[in-house]
Amino acid sequence: MSGSVLGPLLAITFGEFLWSLVIIFFMVVFFVLLFATIIDIFRNPTISGLGKAGWVLLIIILPIIGILAYLIVQGEKMSERWG
Repeated sequence: MSGSVLGPLLAITFGEFLWSLVIIFFMVVFFVLLFATIIDIFRNPTISGLGKAGWVLLIIILPIIGILAYLIVQGEKMSERWG
């Protein structure tokens, strides 16, 4: 029984640990942007129901492109609604 308690903890290198932290950070950023964008789509009174469905469909099909497109098109108004 040599190192059975610490064995799994030491099976990952420091570089792999740092890479995992970077991945987790960007996943958290992505999900925050995703939920903030979807919430803003439904809070926006200037977009019609069909427009809201289109934005949500775009975000579901192409998440990164859809989020970035919404932030570019509605970003200034989004900051006014959240402010």
